[in-house]
Amino acid sequence: MANQTRFAIPLGAPAGGAGMRDRPRGAQSLEPRAQPTDGNTDIRHPTHLVIASVAKQSRAALRDSGLLRYARNDEIRDGQYGGTVQEKVGEEGVQAEVTTQVATATRAPAAKSTRLLAAALALVLAPHSALAAPAPQIALTFDDLPLHTPYPSGETPLSVTDAILAALKQARAPAFGFVNAGKGEAGDLDTVLDHWRAAGLPFGNHGFRHLNLDKVGAAEFVAELDRNQAALAPRGMKPWLRYPFLAEGRDPAMRDAVRAALAQRHYRIAGVSLSFDDWAWNAPYARCAAQGNTAAIADLEARFLAAARADAEAARAASQARFRRDVPYVLLLHVGAFDARMMPRLLALYRDMGYRFVTLEQAQRDPFYAATDPARPGPTPALLRTTPLPRPGDDVCPA
Repeated sequence: MANQTRFAIPLGAPAGGAGMRDRPRGAQSLEPRAQPTDGNTDIRHPTHLVIASVAKQSRAALRDSGLLRYARNDEIRDGQYGGTVQEKVGEEGVQAEVTTQVATATRAPAAKSTRLLAAALALVLAPHSALAAPAPQIALTFDDLPLHTPYPSGETPLSVTDAILAALKQARAPAFGFVNAGKGEAGDLDTVLDHWRAAGLPFGNHGFRHLNLDKVGAAEFVAELDRNQAALAPRGMKPWLRYPFLAEGRDPAMRDAVRAALAQRHYRIAGVSLSFDDWAWNAPYARCAAQGNTAAIADLEARFLAAARADAEAARAASQARFRRDVPYVLLLHVGAFDARMMPRLLALYRDMGYRFVTLEQAQRDPFYAATDPARPGPTPALLRTTPLPRPGDDVCPA
């Protein structure tokens, strides 16, 4: 059942929210939680104010925007506008929804009434994005653990993984890995997964040898999944699958046969809604590093970040056009050496673009990802971007 909480926001407060000295008497900070009431909000205000309705979004996003700063249990005093916040607690955590309210007029000087009415109208008439539109969410996934070749001289599967983990920790970004237990030298799997798990990150199934379903057929593909699961389940694997090559079957019969097998094994499929073909940069980087071509590497770095930005912008535009909102985005990355080199700058890019990092599980609770449940009809939701992006080829630092 939803709890209802009163809130007050001092008008004229800076965009980041009211300062501590502006807190009304009796107001309480929303950290760590708002104080519930009996649901019968008693709002008094110097003029009729329509509290702008804001779509459901996280309490933290509202607070950070300055739209939701204080909660209180007594009446709203002159100088604030009031409303009701409904908190819903579920698997996704606390969600807050600001509902439309009308404050009743009481006594107030005419000048103050006019000022407050103007402020309220500005809020009501502002675009929805100005009213703390929720930040777009992005979930990071990494394919091909324990290794994604080629590597420059001196790099190893563990050094690359450790560099990626350090960047994720610095950015406080969760991630989900997908593992091929049949790849790498003896010891690579255990050492890489030991470090991955020590970082608190989950991992799932990517097939034992990274075989393409479209080429090997359903029976061999499912056998590969079972072989991989047998190797990884004792190490803590989660029942999630990322299709190698994102291939789900060359015809509906093949696709449905594999989905039925996944449903029987209680798997969830990892979707992909963002991808700028990060894998394509690793081979050119290894060649350029071997040649000592620092100018070419700098060009690769710039093109890598430009492609990531273009992909994110195209996906957001497509999501807004199709759904009039941002779906939570699931980004496909790989544990490659160039990914590791660029990871701090890549994560900074997404943060600067306004993205908020979430887990894969959180992102795929959105209805857009309903078909990632293999018990439902396929196919899995695909890339939102529909136009190809440029990527480096064999012409960069040719061998």
